[in-house]
Amino acid sequence: MELALYFPPGRGYYAGPGARARTQDYYTSPAAHPAFGAAIAILLRSMWRALGRPAPFVAVELGAGGGLLARDAVDYAAGLDGDFSAALEYEALELGERAPRAVTGCVLSNELVDAMPVARYRVAGGRVMEVFVGVDGAGALCEVLSEPVTRAVAARFGRGDHGLPEGARGEVREGVGPWMERVAGILGRGFVLTIDYGGTAQELRSRSAGTLQTHYRHVGGLSPYQNVGAQDITAHVDFTEVASEGARSGLRPLGLVTQREMLGRCGIDRISAQLRQTLPRGRDLAANIRGVEGLTRPDGLGGFRALLQERETGIESLDRVWPAPPDLERLPAPPVLGPAHLRLADGGAWPAHLEVDSLWPADEPG
Repeated sequence: MELALYFPPGRGYYAGPGARARTQDYYTSPAAHPAFGAAIAILLRSMWRALGRPAPFVAVELGAGGGLLARDAVDYAAGLDGDFSAALEYEALELGERAPRAVTGCVLSNELVDAMPVARYRVAGGRVMEVFVGVDGAGALCEVLSEPVTRAVAARFGRGDHGLPEGARGEVREGVGPWMERVAGILGRGFVLTIDYGGTAQELRSRSAGTLQTHYRHVGGLSPYQNVGAQDITAHVDFTEVASEGARSGLRPLGLVTQREMLGRCGIDRISAQLRQTLPRGRDLAANIRGVEGLTRPDGLGGFRALLQERETGIESLDRVWPAPPDLERLPAPPVLGPAHLRLADGGAWPAHLEVDSLWPADEPG
């Protein structure tokens, strides 16, 4: 998975010279509607106030891609509060870029952790076996089951009493710990906001088919052993692991909520109402409303999770981080779809996430 996604010198899905725009293969919240960036700006302002209005207040977005979320958030922040806009410094970085250190502010990411490589396992003959990639007699990639050697898999199931049913599958990420160490190294005081699809360890454990997914031109469920380097490969995020690894690095979890709840707390309904009042009836209004609604659909982007963590803030609960109702009464003019956003009302459709193991066969251990 790491080779397929990041292999240098430029053949991986994310590392290729002219890597495809992500919206050719799947939709992201920033592309769905700029209201997502607006809500993030509103949340950042609330964090800034909770920290005592520091200047500068630095927002570091990791895995920023083309910078769409950054542009939307900064544009909307300019109309929120003169003091906040002047204090805000937004750093939009890709994975390999050097980040500032010991900042006061927020480190955020959107759909980044899911693309970190995973090791896979499967229960066969009552034992947890690691799933490796081999080459069959015809030269094609295939799966091979063997004793776990990846440290994270061996550590999770080393005692043998796994309690999983025969045939159960799953994934383990080794990169979460180092990732949290990097985030902690960036943040001196403030918050961490991690948005992605996934769930708690208990929720993911109940998904006996595993959560590995592929995305290729809005088609999900293709084998990860085809279109290698040309399609996305992801797996759901174990937010219990993210929270625990963050705690090891001094990042205290404040809470895990759905994207639907986070956006609701940050004024998405108010923005939607403003759009209905501002735009004339027609295709533009329909496209904008559908984009905003897509952000909160519980069976789609709204079902994503948002984990908030803090460091050296003295804040004990999420209630002190969310914007207060009066903060949502006087908002700037609502943002509208631009050339960089999708227009789903013109013929697009929200995709369903498919788990690939239900659609392509795996080799039996031999």
